[in-house]
Amino acid sequence: MVTVPLSWASAAEVVKLVTELNKDTSKSALPGSMVANVVADERTNAVLVSGEPNSRQRIIAMIKQLDRQQAVQGNTKVIYLKYAKAADLVEVLTGISSSLQSDKQSARPVAAIDKNIIIKAHGQTNALIVTAAPDVMNDLERVIAQLDIRRRRCWWRRLLPKCRMPMALISVSSGQTRTPA
Repeated sequence: MVTVPLSWASAAEVVKLVTELNKDTSKSALPGSMVANVVADERTNAVLVSGEPNSRQRIIAMIKQLDRQQAVQGNTKVIYLKYAKAADLVEVLTGISSSLQSDKQSARPVAAIDKNIIIKAHGQTNALIVTAAPDVMNDLERVIAQLDIRRRRCWWRRLLPKCRMPMALISVSSGQTRTPA
């Protein structure tokens, strides 16, 4: 088994592409032992390759071709929130994203450290606009999904003040009057 660390591409995306490209090869006349297997290690952003040496070398060469710096750094997504306020999440996500970025960069060569993460809130649509590298974007989307949940409401706290009327008001409104004895 060989570990191929990636500098620019996301391990999960590379594995998807390599698996799709190998689907046709695996259906051909090659015996099962001649086909290489690929698995993504998202923790270290690496691809694990196992199988017959010739197939492994072919797959490793393919992975290295796919692991290139993009012309445009990062990708941008608009994430609409259902329950949380976008403006409130920006500060939290900015703090989290800096730690995510440093974690991802510690597993990569120095050349990959120039990736920026930008998070903005759009108040009118209650949406977040996030620009980040694909692997960091996946982590941020998971965090946003966990934070954008329906909050518990205590209905009885809202109703309780309305139900507590002074006894004098209740008796006056019902037409009864208390007379001192």
